[in-house]
Amino acid sequence: FYTHDSQPFGNVLSLGWPVGDQRVLLLDEQGEPAGVSGEVVIESRYVTGGRLYTGDLARWLPDGSLAWIGRRDDQIKLGGIRIEPGEIEAVLRTHPAVDAAGVVLHVEAASEPMLVAYLSLRKGAEPPTPVELRAHLKPLLPDALLPARHVILDSLPRLANGKLDRRALAARP
Repeated sequence: FYTHDSQPFGNVLSLGWPVGDQRVLLLDEQGEPAGVSGEVVIESRYVTGGRLYTGDLARWLPDGSLAWIGRRDDQIKLGGIRIEPGEIEAVLRTHPAVDAAGVVLHVEAASEPMLVAYLSLRKGAEPPTPVELRAHLKPLLPDALLPARHVILDSLPRLANGKLDRRALAARP
């Protein structure tokens, strides 16, 4: 696989370099070479068809390593575990104060990657404290899926089609 010991590189997290006889390509939406950034595709003689499409988006760093940008789908990876944020969001919405929820992975060079939950509240509801929210989530989610922190917003950012704008959330502190 293309990852190995992740290293900080400025404000991004380097995924590392291809290993062995593997070749890594970054492809655009049409499956053409994307140049600087695109979907990570691994070429290897050990993969049926020769290519493994990862769903990960990355860009090349000046040292020739890859920096992870995000996912083509909503799936995220934390500590080797593939996570569907929608599953966590559904559980967050079961809290009586929560109207809408969005979960993103924050990756900062100075700290460990962490799940952050963004919440908007039902009209007139008091914001849950971190302890209250964790107590609500703990019996419903494995520890690895518990957000490290939560942020209350007036409303969650949406795309023109009404879907949650995860990029806008990921750009927030």
